[in-house]
Amino acid sequence: MKPSQVTSLDKLFSELIRLRANGFCEHCGHWVKFEGIVASHFYGRTRKSVRWDEDNVQGICNKCHLAFHNDHTDYFNWLFVRLGAERLSALADRAEVPTKLDYITVKTQIQNRIKELK
Repeated sequence: MKPSQVTSLDKLFSELIRLRANGFCEHCGHWVKFEGIVASHFYGRTRKSVRWDEDNVQGICNKCHLAFHNDHTDYFNWLFVRLGAERLSALADRAEVPTKLDYITVKTQIQNRIKELK
């Protein structure tokens, strides 16, 4: 994928995560408005197989993002409760598999999900 395509998908996916959060931190529940939501990746963005995976990315406020960045164990524990053992395990499996993603397919999936949320 070209760098410009990655940037384009990142922006589109960030919109999706913000729409899903609907202005509230998905961790602490505080109202932070649409623009205040951070798309926080549990597995880093270098893992392309889960970079645009909704289970891997949470819409949270800056305060929670910093806290999770400093304590990955708390992030894991919260994600375990949020997703459940089966989904979290499946996410871990997807994160370990190098995947070459197709730009058009990923873009279409994100756009369809955005339409669902609007």
